Formats: sequence, C-alpha cells, structure tokens
Amino acid sequence: MNIIIIRNRVSIFLIILSISVLSSCSGKYSRNLFMIFDEGQSKVKIEEARYIPGSVIANPFKEIKIKSGDGSIITFNTGFRGNTMKDMTDIMIGFDKYIKHTIYFQLPAVPDTGTYQLKDRSLIQLMGHYELSEESKIFLPVAGFISVDSINGNKIFGTVKGKYENNDQTPLELDGNFTIKM
Repeated sequence: MNIIIIRNRVSIFLIILSISVLSSCSGKYSRNLFMIFDEGQSKVKIEEARYIPGSVIANPFKEIKIKSGDGSIITFNTGFRGNTMKDMTDIMIGFDKYIKHTIYFQLPAVPDTGTYQLKDRSLIQLMGHYELSEESKIFLPVAGFISVDSINGNKIFGTVKGKYENNDQTPLELDGNFTIKM
C-alpha cells in the first residue's frame, strides 16, 4: 500500500516537474525589452513579432517602412502602460495611457551570429499620438547594436542595446533580449 502511494507521489512530482520545465522552455529566451526615457524605464510587452525575409528598411518617414531588398527585417509591435497622467477636465481623475511602438531591425539576408550596428538598420515608430507630427513619432538610432547571439533551428536569439532620437532630439533607449521565429 505504501509503495503505491510513493509511486503516485513520484509520478505526480515528475508530471509537475515536466510541465514546469516545458513551460519555462517555451521559446521566450527572457524576452525582456526595456524602453528608457527621461522619466524612467518601462518593460515593454512584445505583442507581435515578425520575421520578413527579402526586405530592407525603406525611407523611415514614408508610410511604408520596408521594401524588397537584400536583407531581412525583424519587427516587434510593442506596448507598455505609460505614466499616470491627469485629465485636464478633472484634476482628481488620473489614467494610464497604453503606449505602442513598432520596432524595426534590419539583418543580413541570411542571418548569422554576430553584432550589427543599428545606424541605418533600425527605427522605432510611436503609434497613435495624433497630436504629434509624423516626423516626431519616428526615432532613429544614434548609437548601439543588435546582436544575433545564436540561431537554433528556426529561432533567432538576440540582444539589442541602442540610443534613438526623433527630429526634436527627444531621447529613447532600447535595451534587452529577444527571440523570433524565422
């Protein structure tokens, strides 16, 4: 009787251990991307990630940001909860604003491990915020890199660290790790 109870407990333990190992290896590679502003740092949620082969970054100030070419593009649609802002109609009511960006990175046509400078290979587009001009919503890199740390099967694991500015010289930094399916 005790042997059956022990076997059941061991079986339950192994099942729980297997589930936790499988869920921790779900391909996230600690998808921790942070945007850093003057006000502080925010962890961004990657809502959608796309790998687009045969593409390069086009003119960042045009409506279509990518075009056909000898490269590959990674895009991330991201969002995070912004700082609490006060409603001007009633000073006592505050609200959190959900801020969305689309991040573009250009890699070689056949990605390989290595480090690539962000200059002329990346941009960040602030989505929404219709009160701003289109040029103010485009952040271009002034320094930084994207690193393809490893490629495992059809997944790219990488790191990015970069400083960006828009045409008003508003700074924005991007720092973190990512994974994407090719």
